[in-house]
Formats: sequence, C-alpha cells, structure tokens
Amino acid sequence: MQQIPAFYFDEKALEQRLPDGGDGAARFLGATPFPHVVLDDFLPPEIIQRLIAEFPGEDDIEWTSWGPGRTMSDAQGKSNKLGQSDERCFPPFIRHVMGQLLSDTFVKFVERVSGIDGLIVDPSHHGCGLHSTGRGGRLMIHTDVNRHPHNKQRIHQVLNLIIYLNDDWTDDYKGHLELWTADRKPCKKILPIANRAVLFETGTRSFHGHPEPLACPEGRRRNSLAVYYYCLDRPPSRTYEGMQRFARWIPTSEEDRRRAAEIADRAERVSVDISGRKAGLPADLLPIQLGNLRGHDVAYLTMLHESALSDEARTALRHGRIAAMFQEGELGSDRYYLLGYLSASDKAGINDDDSLLLACSRDDGALYLEHPETGRDLFYAYFEKLERIFRKAEKAVTDA
Repeated sequence: MQQIPAFYFDEKALEQRLPDGGDGAARFLGATPFPHVVLDDFLPPEIIQRLIAEFPGEDDIEWTSWGPGRTMSDAQGKSNKLGQSDERCFPPFIRHVMGQLLSDTFVKFVERVSGIDGLIVDPSHHGCGLHSTGRGGRLMIHTDVNRHPHNKQRIHQVLNLIIYLNDDWTDDYKGHLELWTADRKPCKKILPIANRAVLFETGTRSFHGHPEPLACPEGRRRNSLAVYYYCLDRPPSRTYEGMQRFARWIPTSEEDRRRAAEIADRAERVSVDISGRKAGLPADLLPIQLGNLRGHDVAYLTMLHESALSDEARTALRHGRIAAMFQEGELGSDRYYLLGYLSASDKAGINDDDSLLLACSRDDGALYLEHPETGRDLFYAYFEKLERIFRKAEKAVTDA
C-alpha cells in the first residue's frame, strides 16, 4: 500500500487566509460582476507542489472528454476539457486533499468567506474533481447546471471552488477564467496560476468560462481541482431565479454563433411541425415549482407555435407578455417567438392563470420560461434538449 503524507486544514491557518481582516463575506458579496473572491498562495508550498507533481497527464488515467461546451470542437479530443469525478481514479494525495475540501473545518471556512451558512457537500464529486485542458482547448462562457446527484430533492448548487495547479503560467498562454456580467459582457479575467483559488457564487446569471483557445506550449495543460458546495433552501434573488436544470452557453466565436444559428433555424422549423401537440413532463425537470406540483407530479407542455394563433392573439402576446419577459421589451420581441406553454393541468389554456409561456430565441434556440412571480425570462433549456424530452414523453404515452 502506497503511503502518503497527511494534510489537514488548520482552523487558525485558514483564519489567516480570510481577506480584509477577517470580514471575508463583505469582500465576497461586494465583488463584481457577481460574488467571488480570489485567494492567492492558498495552500502551503509543499502541498501545492505535491499536487502539481501528482496531477495525472492525459494518458495516465481514464478521462471523460467534457469538451468546450455547446459547440463541438474539431480539435483532438485531448485538447478539449477533460474531467474525472470518480475518486477511485484520483492519485492518492489528490484524493486525500479532495476529501479535506469537504471536511467540517474547511466547510466552515467557506461559509465564513461567502457568508452562506448550512452548506451541503457532495462526496461523490459529481461533475467536479479533476479538470484538464490542452493547447487549443477552451470552455464557452456559461452558467452551471445544478449537478448534485440528488437534484430531484432540489439541492441547489451555490458555490464553486477552483484551485489552479499551473506553475509558471503566463498571460500569453491565455486560459484566464473570465467572469461576465448578467447582460453577458466581459468584466473580469483571472489568470489560472499555481496555488490560486477562486471561490464564486453559481447562479442563473453567473456567467463564467475561458472562451479563448489555450496558447500554451505543446505538452502543457491547464489543470485544476474543483469542488462544488450546495444548500437546501435558496430563495429567488437577483442572481438566482430558480433551479438550473441545463447549462446555459453564450456564443463568443464565429463557430459558436454559426452552430447556434443552425440549431435555432431547425428549432423553429420543428416547432412549427409539432405545434398543437401536448405531452406530460416530470415536474422535477422544471426550474421552478409550477402551481402545487411536486417532483413526482406531471406538468403539461403544449407546443403552440405563434404562427398557429390569429393575428390579433399573436400581436397581443408579442407586445404584452413576451415583451415583458425580456429587457429589450417590444424592441427586442422579434428575437423571440412563442413556442408553447406549460401548465399544471392538461385542460389549461394559454391564458389561464397557471399557464406559463415558453419563448424560444431566434439567435440560438434557447428556451425561456415566463417566471410565475416576476413575469421575466427564466432560462430553461435549449430546444434540442426539450425536443428529446418531449418526444420521449409522447412515445411513453403511445407505448402505454
């Protein structure tokens, strides 16, 4: 059996890592474009060097190719983002330290830095763990899907912690973690240098990623450890409007925009073809609670492309409820079209009180649900995802 040195977080040592004389939460909560904090020299030098030395190369373990996001890359698979969440594949010391990042001592530190109490951990490291990207790889700007393996219980992902393991990483190599504003504009760039930790809030408008292809030398990789923290109760706020069931991707390159436009074009053609059809969807796939439905109940999706409405009804919806959903108002309403509506009852009509509009973007095929409380847009999924769910639900009814 291989022996490794023991490492445990010390409460007093962590206390010294608190920014602003111990008032870490004020710095975290006041950061722009959304709550975050950057902690340099995060681990003792001998610990970070051991983690760097032990981090596996692209051929050392069985990796999962997570890729750059919604856009499919033409590059070699191992240039794309690779990930491994199974602790049985972690090298021994990394496995030990990953366990410490879930320890009571460290979680209390994270709670103090973020000002968020009652954090829940995920010992399975679902969706996090080891991340590695090679030359030419990138990760599109996005907001995170909720990853907890028991997400049907509405356990909300609330914080991401990333610890970078890249010695002598320079600006020329690119790969900066970029944080974007809620209206999808670049705001902050963070170089992924060794022993730099970044803790940030994950919300429905916490846009982040590293969209520029890496320009590091051949053989170098952008490596990091990642841990996600969760909470049970997370009320809606300006940064969190509901459970995010699917990742939201922001096109930034020509390839991103080309791919998005192709999907959007197909989405409208298919939505016209299936207009008038209805299927039941599990309520636990929704980002918000619909009426009194619970996870095991069924919500009803009625496909109703706006072309099926009368001119009067279409105009009323476009200049009324659809315009109210988006910041652009009536000026931007042509960018979206009515796809259908969700309701708690299979008898409900589009204008019933518990029916929520579903609008689709002509830019990228993103679907937005009418928020039941604010009437504003709430990202739900992309058309291709919902189409698969819808057709599966239809097939289940037919087979029954």
